[in-house]
Amino acid sequence: MIALLGDSVFDNENYVKSKKEAVEIVIRKLGYECNLYAVDGAIISSVYSQIEKLKSESETNNKIVLSVGGNNALSSLNLLYNNMHLPMNEIFSVLKEFLLEFEKEIQNLYSHLSKKFEGQPIFITNIYYPCFEFKDRNLFFNSIKEGGHHLKILKVVDVLNGIIKVRAEEFSFKLIDINSAFNKKKYYANEIEPSYQGSKLLAELIINEI
Repeated sequence: MIALLGDSVFDNENYVKSKKEAVEIVIRKLGYECNLYAVDGAIISSVYSQIEKLKSESETNNKIVLSVGGNNALSSLNLLYNNMHLPMNEIFSVLKEFLLEFEKEIQNLYSHLSKKFEGQPIFITNIYYPCFEFKDRNLFFNSIKEGGHHLKILKVVDVLNGIIKVRAEEFSFKLIDINSAFNKKKYYANEIEPSYQGSKLLAELIINEI
């Protein structure tokens, strides 16, 4: 059974036309048993309750896939936005406390996950870049691109993904690189959520890895 933990990267029913277009259902259509434990809006600390629910429902024979951290990244946007005028090295100084806390939370969560599901295959996704191409919506990410600062956001995401990669390797978790795959607007329902095309892409990436 494929168990999906994390946030709206997997729990994307609210961002597609129907439940049939959500990641969980697409995986099932491809012939795999799949249960959704991820919750839209979840942050790293939210995953512990998802782990307990999975643990209570299924002890073994799971392939666990976790996608989390994007909402933690979003929580730093105001701080980042207010300092966009600074050079990148100074931005990282401003974000130092956030980055240290992110790494600590990821480390603790992966350790907990490893202990709870010892011997079971665990897969971790990285964080994909936001899409800056929704010009008709006049929302946050497009305004940043118009101001020429979007590359700074990408660099922050790269640092977060570096943390995820190193910590995943520490616990011998398999990393699924969804960031490289989410390279077209069609994969996004909005700036940050997967569309139906995104659901199919995520399902394919997961199945190819497991």
